[in-house]
Amino acid sequence: PECAVDICRFPCFDMYDKVVLVHNIYTKHWNNGTATLIAEYMSGFWKDCDQLEKEFIIFLNIIHDREPAGWFRRMFKGRGTTRESIEMRIEEIVQKTARSCPYLHVNLIQPLSPVKMSDVLDWRNVRWEIRKEALAEIEKMFKKNTPVTMEKIEGMLLEILNTHYCLRNQ
Repeated sequence: PECAVDICRFPCFDMYDKVVLVHNIYTKHWNNGTATLIAEYMSGFWKDCDQLEKEFIIFLNIIHDREPAGWFRRMFKGRGTTRESIEMRIEEIVQKTARSCPYLHVNLIQPLSPVKMSDVLDWRNVRWEIRKEALAEIEKMFKKNTPVTMEKIEGMLLEILNTHYCLRNQ
């Protein structure tokens, strides 16, 4: 598709009034071309969004790599692709898009903080009756009190949930 209006012609969207698109953008692949591509996507591809028959909700997930450990590695990581510079560039793109495409509403959401053991235990207390064995497994996920990615946490929690839910129903 050349523009957003073309997407509405896709048969897979016929039965939906709202469509959610998710784009993961990894900072380890970030360069000047990435910012240009995002700017063109926002202000070019979606410029005719006022003519759309459907509502589109688009997530541009900026996924930051872990910061290199130690001052020596951070010093040689590379200039211009720091978290701060990427966030400033995204902010510039959002402001420019707001001026050029008044029908395109863009909201920046602050980055999520790393998941901590207390977050998982709070979740467990509110949503899940759990055995002591499952609690021990959750505690193992945070052995060294280091941040763990949400993707990994979700996978481990799903495994624990399946194991203990299946045991409970036998």
